[in-house]
Amino acid sequence: RYQRRVRVLHIKNLPTFNDNLGQRDSELLLSYLTAPYIRIPLVLNFFATEERIGCLNNPQVTQLLESVLFEPGRFLTAINHNICPQQVPSENPDLIATPFGYLFNELLNSPHGVVDPILKLVSTARETDAGTVYNQNVFQIVLFLIRVASRVDSFLSHVISFTNPAGKYYARGKLLRGFEQLHNTTDSGATLKILLEAKAKLQVLIKNEMIPMLDAWSNEIVVSIEDQTQSIEMAVSVAAKVHAHQIMLLRNFAPEDYTKDTVSVMVSSMVFLNTRYAVGGGDNEGLLVDEREIADVIQVHRRDVIRFLLSSPPSVLAYVMDSTVRVATTSGQRKRGQTYKWGLVAGDSCLGRFSRVDISSDTGGGQRKKKENDDNDGDESAVVVADKKKKGKPTSVKRHALLRDAKLCLDMDESAFPSCFDCVDEGKQDVEVNLHMFSLTFKASHLTPIDPNIISSPHFSGLFLPLMKHNYGLMSSIQCATVQNSKHRLWVRLVGLDYDVQLWKSPDKRIPLPDNGQRFYPDDLSAGVEDWIPKLLEPVRKRFFVRNAWQPPILIMLPEFKLTAQQNVIIASAVCSEQGRKLAEIVLYRDFESAHVYNIVNIGRRFYRTLCWASNSYYSPTYLQPAIQDRVSLWTQYFRHEGGGYNEQAAINATGQGSVVIIRHSTNAKNLSGSMETYLHRSLLFGIIPQSLLDSHEFWQDEDDNIRGYPYATKAFWYYQEDTRYISEEDIEIPRHLLWIRWKDVNYDLMSPLSATKNTCVEIFKFADASKAPKASEKANLKSQKFTQHDNVGDLLNDMQVVGGEEEDEEDDSMQRQHTFDLGEPTKETSSLEDCNMKLINLMNAPAGTPLFTIAQVFSRLEPLSHIQCWTTNITYDTTKPENTDPLTIDLIYLPFLKLSFSAKVDSNGVLRIFSLDHAHLFVSNIRTPRITELLQGIPQSLVLADIHGSVAILVPALNTKQPRVSMAPFSTELVVDRTDINFYEMACLLYTSPSPRDS
Repeated sequence: RYQRRVRVLHIKNLPTFNDNLGQRDSELLLSYLTAPYIRIPLVLNFFATEERIGCLNNPQVTQLLESVLFEPGRFLTAINHNICPQQVPSENPDLIATPFGYLFNELLNSPHGVVDPILKLVSTARETDAGTVYNQNVFQIVLFLIRVASRVDSFLSHVISFTNPAGKYYARGKLLRGFEQLHNTTDSGATLKILLEAKAKLQVLIKNEMIPMLDAWSNEIVVSIEDQTQSIEMAVSVAAKVHAHQIMLLRNFAPEDYTKDTVSVMVSSMVFLNTRYAVGGGDNEGLLVDEREIADVIQVHRRDVIRFLLSSPPSVLAYVMDSTVRVATTSGQRKRGQTYKWGLVAGDSCLGRFSRVDISSDTGGGQRKKKENDDNDGDESAVVVADKKKKGKPTSVKRHALLRDAKLCLDMDESAFPSCFDCVDEGKQDVEVNLHMFSLTFKASHLTPIDPNIISSPHFSGLFLPLMKHNYGLMSSIQCATVQNSKHRLWVRLVGLDYDVQLWKSPDKRIPLPDNGQRFYPDDLSAGVEDWIPKLLEPVRKRFFVRNAWQPPILIMLPEFKLTAQQNVIIASAVCSEQGRKLAEIVLYRDFESAHVYNIVNIGRRFYRTLCWASNSYYSPTYLQPAIQDRVSLWTQYFRHEGGGYNEQAAINATGQGSVVIIRHSTNAKNLSGSMETYLHRSLLFGIIPQSLLDSHEFWQDEDDNIRGYPYATKAFWYYQEDTRYISEEDIEIPRHLLWIRWKDVNYDLMSPLSATKNTCVEIFKFADASKAPKASEKANLKSQKFTQHDNVGDLLNDMQVVGGEEEDEEDDSMQRQHTFDLGEPTKETSSLEDCNMKLINLMNAPAGTPLFTIAQVFSRLEPLSHIQCWTTNITYDTTKPENTDPLTIDLIYLPFLKLSFSAKVDSNGVLRIFSLDHAHLFVSNIRTPRITELLQGIPQSLVLADIHGSVAILVPALNTKQPRVSMAPFSTELVVDRTDINFYEMACLLYTSPSPRDS
């Protein structure tokens, strides 16, 4: 020891443990370590100061302290047991040893030297708590000291069990070597008193300070989940650590020390870990506690906890069980929440299983009458079981099974067994807490991690991945309960999220069919009026819908009613001549001279149409990036700006197998429709809703088939890669508005279950106040109420209620519903456009020669139509009815990706012009002098602006262009704009100005 001390003095630079200790403190600490026999109290008192407790955040320091406390040191053999050292220091180092370890030795001979600094350490750490669980420094220190205090408490309890005459080891005859001296000395009683006082102080600290602090942390975690300030995975991971350490604090509590609060903490924490954390994976770093220690606590306390609950009034059982459900589902705080009536699960081997009885039938099979519940409400000793011959004496066969198990397992006789609890037949329990396995089940369904097939779905990840910080691994902790698992569908309910998810496991046997009475192309074309159709349709048919000679041909079907001269859009269908299956829909736009091809996809036994190819990406609701790869030959004029592609085999294989449907309950705070809503992934709305709205809103469809677009809570620029939403800036809260979308009532059917969706006409409204948007119909509300029955279980398990019990019907009548709403008269009571309700004008349907068609052509020089929003405040205007007398106002033309805004206004000369809202003095001009024409050569992506004085400016967006190599035209100068590069969208547009064109 002297030599080690000398070595410490001669070290030039002592370890500082990452600058946590100075040279003086480091020398003092290392000096203490050179005296192993007395170093425990020295090292504990060294750290038990406000100046040094912060060092415990360093892993090296914590490992050192644990080693000092819990390493047993040199073992004292039986030969040297009665030999006392005669010299100091001892000549025989083997005599400086203990038969049971240094910590046991300190607790037996000087317990205050260990317990007092431990209490001071924990109290000091408690005082440094900043009131938040997300302060990592304090969080790690407090959890470490909890582990230390808990393990010291275990040593202390073990010593007391050998010393106390009431201890379980005292009367076993020959005691362990080293403990027998306590019963042969006159001060053994004083030693026992000191040990009991030390343990009592530690338990008071645990009950009055540590448990309330961890409870407050748990409550903060629940609030962070509700407010979505923390990801679910992060919150659950932190909560698992907190609950594991709560269990560690209570591990040494004796049954006589139980209270309803301590039992509530113990049960709720154990159930939480069993349902929300992958116990058994051996991941000690996840809990910071060895899982074997948790399992040991469960094994030791299981029977005592069950005996305590059976011996307590029903109100205590209800308090413990309801707090357990709230904690395990992170749906509320442990001490705050509504309490319900709980009882026992009756049957063989059911002792220790507890269930809600206010939503289940009793053992007699009869329903409890409301009068009986009213009479017995608040009377904890009332006997409310229906089938009894004598008060307090249960007669049911299954109750006798409970009595038998209680006598065998818990040593409880019939007189001690409670008669004031209701019973629920096994198999009829709704919500059950099993204290044998510490599990929570709903309708006999355990809470389990969500199915990997659901997590891998782009629809599920598209909704939940942004909440998980774009980490797929974080979604694995989402827990769910199985509502129904049938041959075709797995239906689960997510815990704490108010969502249902349906995974369709089998393919849909139905196929999309064309309408009856359609005409054949080209035989049934109407001469003259429909002569423009072959010009646009033939290139598409030859590209995608011509098969080999040995395959059944693909027929092109036209609508039953022939077009008129005013109609400029037609929807054709590509149909397999052998199966009659509709393979795709082809939409032709006469005035824009473009064609769109829509795929028919099956999601959740429902057909959706989604745009997959466009002959001109500039004239398309969804921008499909043209190919930028090298090519063999130049483009033809018709396919110069084509984007996307069509794959017939992929369309045939889209049977709906593996598709995921996400349903949001009407009780969800984000649901503003009043009915349950179905999540629509953005890919299902390609070609229906402009892409600029798809990129900035989240879309849900109510039970009336109307769609609501909820804006993302950010002003930052959203972009997508492989259908996954990312954000390029930090979230910034913006005023809340809502998009409300309804299907236009035209000659085509809406979503028919036996034919693919044919209607592309939707009306899109933007309500400045989301609360004033139309609600779902009463019929939709009634269906939602049946879907999630509000029996107060929803507050705890988010309406974990089985809907029906039969095999699901594969045909949903809701697919044929349409609901109309009265939007009222347009109002302009406010001066700001942000406060006005507006309607989106569909520029794709604008006829040639109209101002809307001109706007589409002019602004498509800057952006494709998918990135242009044209709004009017006249929300009752119908562009399909020529008899409209009210003028259509263009109140806002918004280019969100370029961050540009325009509006139609009358200038000082009385001329209606489109003014820029970003440069108020400039308006869109058609001035084309020779000088301007020369400047615009080679800049097709530009817009000419002017002011009333004749000054001209040229607006040019910052775009990324590619020049593909063309083998057959090596000197080609053709360029392709790459709009997938989001870095260019974050750059400002360039505005080039010149004095006046009059001198040119």
